[in-house]
Amino acid sequence: MLAEQDPDARRIAAHALSLMEDKSSTEAILSLLTDPEAKVRDAAVISLTNLIPFLSAGELNEVLATVKDRIDAIAEGPSKAK
Repeated sequence: MLAEQDPDARRIAAHALSLMEDKSSTEAILSLLTDPEAKVRDAAVISLTNLIPFLSAGELNEVLATVKDRIDAIAEGPSKAK
């Protein structure tokens, strides 16, 4: 569902992954932070916050670093955001 053309399907997929309450879905949700649709990116951020209780401090630091890197890449332009 994360590769669906419909942005609503990707948004719902992000939410569904966070409801699993399993940190193994973190990478899939992180991949949506660079989605072309703002509502999908927003859903990814919200979904990541839902997973915080299931992450160790080290894992949380890794997630935050990845989020920062992706935000920085988006700010630099589309060619860097991949």
